[in-house]
Amino acid sequence: MRRIIMLSLAVLCLALQPISAQKNQSGNNYKYHKALEILDKDGDPAEARKLLVENIKENPKHIDSYLLMARLDRRARDYSSALHMINLAMKNNHKNSGVSEAKLLWWKASIYDDLDDFQNAVVVMEEALKKGRKQEKENLSDMLESMAQFYYNIKDY
Repeated sequence: MRRIIMLSLAVLCLALQPISAQKNQSGNNYKYHKALEILDKDGDPAEARKLLVENIKENPKHIDSYLLMARLDRRARDYSSALHMINLAMKNNHKNSGVSEAKLLWWKASIYDDLDDFQNAVVVMEEALKKGRKQEKENLSDMLESMAQFYYNIKDY
């Protein structure tokens, strides 16, 4: 009987461990989720930005915060800041982030496209495609379509 109780306790402890880890992880990014909620309700982008800046300070490895900041910067047509956020995301990216290097490069190329810097867009997109063949197989056709658009924009086809 004692063995059954000890075994049950061990199983219970192992089962609860991932749940507590999830709570800690989401707790660390509460400000990110709050910023998403604000933007989802057509709230003030400045308020969302403030929360994202705080979240990045608390958790610099949270790549989604950088991407959301880059998205806000692109909407505001502040492309240099958007590029800066993507570069920070690339610098802080890690395997467990769920964001591939190819996808970050694709973002970067699209920002160069926004700047009408089609040459850099093509160079960065070529690198994204090289990595995308391994990392982003499900998005490869969309990436190729972006590359075709960049070539069209520079009339190099």
